[in-house]
Amino acid sequence: MNYPSRHGSVNPRALVGKVILINGVVFLGLALLFGVYWLFSGHGNIVAFVLGPFALIFVGVGVLEVLTGLILRLLPGGESPAARVVNAYYSALANQGYATAFSYLDLAMG
Repeated sequence: MNYPSRHGSVNPRALVGKVILINGVVFLGLALLFGVYWLFSGHGNIVAFVLGPFALIFVGVGVLEVLTGLILRLLPGGESPAARVVNAYYSALANQGYATAFSYLDLAMG
């Protein structure tokens, strides 16, 4: 069986930016839910008393994470040594050069 390789270049900074961006969007979604509950709950119970400040905190954290994630995603990708080894390993596997791919592994790491 010959599977076509769909592997592209690995950019670790962009991957981290994507994770932080998704985390920021989750925080903003939770802040929206907390804020809506606080707005419509009547402000008389302890849950609303706690969720009001949580909504503000989550908005702040979410905005910071979204901005950081966007900056990391949109920066030009620099090639790191780890990404270079991973790219060489995957391209050797895609070309069925198993001996070459095995030479990229560091067996001393455990």
